[in-house]
Amino acid sequence: MDEGKIISTLVAVKGDKLIFKNSCDVSPLPNGFDADYAYVAKDDAMESNKIRENSTVLVSKTLNLRNGDIALVVVEGNIIIRKFTKSKKMIVLEADNSAYPTIIRSEELVTILGRLSAVFHKFD
Repeated sequence: MDEGKIISTLVAVKGDKLIFKNSCDVSPLPNGFDADYAYVAKDDAMESNKIRENSTVLVSKTLNLRNGDIALVVVEGNIIIRKFTKSKKMIVLEADNSAYPTIIRSEELVTILGRLSAVFHKFD
């Protein structure tokens, strides 16, 4: 881990291009944390994992996810955080919150952005 590593925040995806802003609420990273970039959660689909709307999550870029990993992915042009499972050529993306449906897509229709490594939120 690079002590004092500065990371950017992913804010959007346009086609195959990731759009970043140059700052992050938790940058430089605290000791013991490593990530390639941050992302601010847009929903409360993963609230059982303490990922609430507007929580800042740290993301490590990887295409090699294990079943059960919490992943940042793009589905139908939307960036989402979900529990990842791969079965044959299908990807299952599950939310903790039952208000959000399970998403099942062929692997060609899901872009994996990375695995979540930490979550931060501000107290109200």
